Amino acid sequence: MSYSIFYRAMHVKTSKGILPMVECGDNNVYDWSGRRSRNWYNFHASEKSIYSNWEDLNNAIEKWNAKVQDKQEEYRNSETDWKRESCNGSFGYFEGVAVYGKTTFNTTFNDFRNLIRSGMKYMITIEEVIDKGILYIDNGWQKGTTKVESEQQLFDALDEGKWVLFMGQVETIYFIKSTISKMLRNGGKRCVISLKKDNVKKWVGVKDNDMVIVDNEEDAYKFKWVKTDIHSLLWRKFEDIDGTEVRCA
Repeated sequence: MSYSIFYRAMHVKTSKGILPMVECGDNNVYDWSGRRSRNWYNFHASEKSIYSNWEDLNNAIEKWNAKVQDKQEEYRNSETDWKRESCNGSFGYFEGVAVYGKTTFNTTFNDFRNLIRSGMKYMITIEEVIDKGILYIDNGWQKGTTKVESEQQLFDALDEGKWVLFMGQVETIYFIKSTISKMLRNGGKRCVISLKKDNVKKWVGVKDNDMVIVDNEEDAYKFKWVKTDIHSLLWRKFEDIDGTEVRCA
């Protein structure tokens, strides 16, 4: 049976609210390398494309779950044996979806909601996606895509009912966003990061849950040490730097 697999989420922050974006694909469609095909598309939890905040998005997802619960109740009271036997099936079973690492049979509503919510931690601004050139409008079958060059262009496309997708260096951006999120968590060994920019020593601080360059060590943030190549992260994040140093206590 064909079903949709949801892998990751990374939402876009616009002036009108949150545009949810998810990486998903069909379970039985593979690319040339033998890996299951997947793409990043905007996520529709209701009739809207943009949500004012997490509560607004969560309410839309809850309404989706309420429909599943209604379906379960219908099966429970059915005269058909197989429906009564499957009335306690999971959210994934009734909706034909699974989060990565699970099947439809054990994907609960909370599993699905938590995946969508993770995109809030890895939020990227509309200015960033335009600057990086990773957001595109899907013009439909055999009509190709159009790069989003302005926020209004995005709004117009969504008003016309078009889908949008991430393309290009999405993996790099997701790696940066997800790693920084882990480094901002509490607990564990703490590290101070310094770097050279134009051969002048600087430090790494935090603003709006993101890494920024600061002039003084007093303003540096003590990041949680994580098992990844932090130096690679810094070069990808800041690009035009001359060197990096990580000092952990």
